Amino acid sequence: MKLQAINLRNNGLSCREISKALAVPLSTIKRWVKNIKLSSSQKAEMMKRRQNGASKGAMTRRQLAKKRQQKYVEQGRIDAAKKDWQHVAGCMLWWCEGTKSQWQISLANCDPSLLQFFVKFLKQYYDVLNADFSIAVQYHANKLDQGVEKDIELYWVKTLDLTGCKVNRFTIKPVKSSKTKHKYGVCTVRVYKTSVVRRIKASIEAYVADFLFSIPALVS
Repeated sequence: MKLQAINLRNNGLSCREISKALAVPLSTIKRWVKNIKLSSSQKAEMMKRRQNGASKGAMTRRQLAKKRQQKYVEQGRIDAAKKDWQHVAGCMLWWCEGTKSQWQISLANCDPSLLQFFVKFLKQYYDVLNADFSIAVQYHANKLDQGVEKDIELYWVKTLDLTGCKVNRFTIKPVKSSKTKHKYGVCTVRVYKTSVVRRIKASIEAYVADFLFSIPALVS
């Protein structure tokens, strides 16, 4: 085996290529061939193979990513075809009130019932777990008593049934008027899942297309 490794190295193969070809640990191959020097042309060929391999690998990853995205889009259309009113409501809620991003689903509001519905929507239709959620609270106050911050965070965690979620920053903003203060502040719910984003967007597009297609053409 050692002689094979030496022959392959003399032929210009890299230690990693030899290790893969002979199924021998890389550290062992390096020890066996450490005294063999490659020529400039051999080094150039080795570099060329490495670049070609990286290029092919990148292309494969892009192709796989494209297939995954297409799968999410198709699933979103299937979701919309069921015409489940709760699913429609959840999609429209995010479309109208949520933060638009290709990486995350995010919705901020001070209404506990609205956020409860949205969290249930994500859990029910997309199998999102509590550990996948993160929340952040923005609270209007000129002064906050000790312990209130934790009480407010605990309120949102319990109200939204998100025990085990990640609790992000607690932001305090000065009160400008009595209208800006909410008892438990404004809570932002986030889920970082591209698959969910793609599926919801595809469902929304399907719902909108179906609605527009159903409108009778106006006759002038």
